[in-house]
Amino acid sequence: MPRIEISTTTTINAEADHVWKILGEDFLAVARWATSIDHSTANPLATAGPADAPADGRSCTIAGFGTTDERLVTFDRSSRTMSYSVAAKKIPPFVKGMLNEWSVEPAGNGKALVSSRITADAKGILGAMVAPMMRMKLRKTADEIFTDLRAFAETGTPSQAKQQAVRKAAKKAESVAAART
Repeated sequence: MPRIEISTTTTINAEADHVWKILGEDFLAVARWATSIDHSTANPLATAGPADAPADGRSCTIAGFGTTDERLVTFDRSSRTMSYSVAAKKIPPFVKGMLNEWSVEPAGNGKALVSSRITADAKGILGAMVAPMMRMKLRKTADEIFTDLRAFAETGTPSQAKQQAVRKAAKKAESVAAART
């Protein structure tokens, strides 16, 4: 059974506590800064998350993946770590057990070392065939998320890509509303 694993680590020019607030404490607000995420909210299906977490899970609308069912598995403020499972209708059924693990550590001089590790199992022959494409899609998404996180943590405003996505969505909503009238 092929294992899909995407690891990303980067240094961000912001204090670790600030980056952790964005990722962990404001877990539900990821759509505010992540380009690929159109909408995020508390997940009504998640009812048994870690006691210390800001929510049990979240549901996101993500380009290419559809609506997700994300459930916090671990959440540790003191070590600035968390993990959550991810399921979505657009993730092929032979991709199982997707998990995203995050950590934020002080890197000195007002910087933070941020790491993410996405893992999943690709089952069967179809899983073996699709695993390379899933790796590429997840790598692209992870790279975009890190670019967006860096911009938001370092400047306090969403990345240029996120701002453009918001403008595009607003124009689309306007044209849909105009077509209805």
